[in-house]
Order: sequence, then C-alpha cells, then structure tokens
Amino acid sequence: MSEISSKEVARLWGISQRRVQVYCAEGRIPGSRRVGRMWMIPSGVSKPENPRFTSTETKNHYWPNFLLLDSTIMNMDSSQQMIESITDNFQRKQLIGEIAYMQGDYQKAAGCIDGVRDDNPSYLHALAISTAAKIGLGDLNAFQTTWNKLKELHNRHSDTPEICRMVELVQGLLAISAYAPENCPDWILEGVFNDLPDASRPMALYLRAKGMLALGQIKQLVSTAEATLSFSSSGSGIQDVYLYIILAHGYVYLQNMDKAYDTLLYALHICLPKGFISPLAESISSLLGIGERCLKKAYPQFRAPVLSLHRQISPSWLKIHNMLTHKNITSLLTRREYQVALSVVGGFSNHECAARLGISVSTVKGHLQSVYQKLNISSRKALKKFIISA
Repeated sequence: MSEISSKEVARLWGISQRRVQVYCAEGRIPGSRRVGRMWMIPSGVSKPENPRFTSTETKNHYWPNFLLLDSTIMNMDSSQQMIESITDNFQRKQLIGEIAYMQGDYQKAAGCIDGVRDDNPSYLHALAISTAAKIGLGDLNAFQTTWNKLKELHNRHSDTPEICRMVELVQGLLAISAYAPENCPDWILEGVFNDLPDASRPMALYLRAKGMLALGQIKQLVSTAEATLSFSSSGSGIQDVYLYIILAHGYVYLQNMDKAYDTLLYALHICLPKGFISPLAESISSLLGIGERCLKKAYPQFRAPVLSLHRQISPSWLKIHNMLTHKNITSLLTRREYQVALSVVGGFSNHECAARLGISVSTVKGHLQSVYQKLNISSRKALKKFIISA
C-alpha cells in the first residue's frame, strides 16, 4: 500500500498538519507510522470522526480524564490549593486520594474508594488509585478482587463499547504496572483507540509505551513517548511525568545516558517539589542508576524517601507479576544486584554497567556472581528468564 505524508493528508482533509500528527500519535489513523520526525499514512485512509460530533462521551458515564492531576492543577503552589480549587465533592475526594498516592501515603489513598458506588462517574478512577495503593501496602487480595470486579463490569456493559474500553483501560493499567503486557488488552499495545474518549488517550498512550518497554520494543517506545509529549498542551501534568520517566528508560536502553538523565530530571522538576515521590519510586531500579544520580545532584532530600518507598512496593508488584504471568521472577536479589542483572540482560558490558551505576568493574562482577549463586545459574542467557527487563 502506498503512503503519503501528514502534510499531504492535511491538505486533502482541509485541516492543519499538526491536527493530523495528533491523530497519528493518538492511534486514530490505522496504519500510520513514524519515520524519523515525520508521519507516513496509508493513502486513501478516511479522516477520523470529530469526537465533538459523536456520542462517545454521553454513552460513557465514567470520567474520561483518568488522572485529575493535569497541568492546571499541577502548576498550583501547594496540595491544599489543588484540593481547594475543586468544588465537586466526588472530584475533590478523588483528587485527595490521587495526591496521597503520589506522595506515598498509600493508607490514605486506599480510602478513596470508600462509599463510591460502581455506577458513580468517579468509580473507575477510585478503583485504580485505591487498588494500586492497597498493593503498595502489601494487600495482594485487593488485586484479585479488583480484577474480578472489572470482569463483572465488562460483562454488565458488554453492549456499550465506550464503557468496556474504559474498564479495559484499568485492566491494562494494572497489568502494565506489574510488567505483564500479555495481560494487557491488545488494542492498547497496538494503539487502536476507537471508542476511547479523547481525555483518556494520554493514559492509553502511556500504557502502550510502558508495554513496549516490557516487550523490549525500545525504539518504538521512544518514538511513541516523544510524539505523545510533543503534542502535550504544557508537559507538566502527572501523566506527562510518567511519560518522561518511561522515555528516560528508552534512552537508557539505547545507551543515550545524557538524554536519559536530562529527561528524568525534567520529570522530577515537575513532581518532586510537590512531594510526589511515587512515580520515581515505582521504577528507580530499572533506570540503572540514573534515578540515584538525579536525586543526588538535584533532590538529595528525597533520596531516602524514594528508596524506602521503592523497597516497600516492589515485592508486592513482583508477586502480582508472578500471579498474572504464572512465572517465578525472583525476589531474592538486593536492589543493587537487581540493577546489575537488569544492565546485563539489557545488553550492557560489565564496564558499561559499572560506569552507569557508579561502581567498580570488580564490584559489578561480585554482584553478578552473587546473582548467579542466588538463582543457581551460570550465564547471562539463563539470567534473562528470572529478570523483568527491557
């Protein structure tokens, strides 16, 4: 099939080239693909419907904006000011839960589901936040309870595709958070966002990018994250933070460490002044030392809280991964041993691993030997099946 550029498509459809590029980044043009800084589109493809003239929003009674901490709220001076800016009682309750989760107060965040019925517009939002918080607290039963509830909701609304898409988005969020892309709905990984409200697309794009990380599709991850962030209205919402962190992972595995550092530091400049430590704590080990470098240079006061929260939540999510995938990813390794193992599986040599983690080559070899002994293996190839990695 022949392809044409986004500029040519814009002329044919009578809209701006930027709008065409947004459609491509959101997955609304089937078959479109990014080539360098350009988008190529199959000739003859139809223009996507304008969501303002469709009934998607009215058919879906759940909130389409999946996280309330958008750029407007994030630019406020304090958490209290954020909360006071909301007049709707349900939105205020959910924002309080969202802020608590980002600040690592999982006990408080877990309560945002209390008293919220499953037909309330805020229910899916509350379910996602409270479940993630409960898992962080070590309540693994919460995951299975939520997974079953999502299946029940999906069956109940099987005749309403718009609601089913939102339910599947939460399923995808939980699966991708546990690095289990095989349990994520295919349409998220493929970028086919039909029946999904525009306000939910940034979350779907983030999940797609993180799924690519788990699947080792690093170049695709980088192009997806870069394109999505380039179309962000301000780049300072909490979803932007998560996208920047995933993009930093991509740069790490492409061995562009300077770009990885700058990208992660930009994300931290958005979230850490608010005390939002969860985004980094969730993935600091897989950043292969870049996270520690950023904290040491720019935010040393957050190093201990971030690492402490990471040690709290990582064993629970590891168990959820094993539960979903029926695999036995080990929890025997220390954080540093895990980072060394990730580096090795990611293709780094011992010398490269040492440089990135700020340790000596002999220390890397010592950690690697300890990893082999704990796992009862003797090669890099055998190591891969025990490690969640890109």
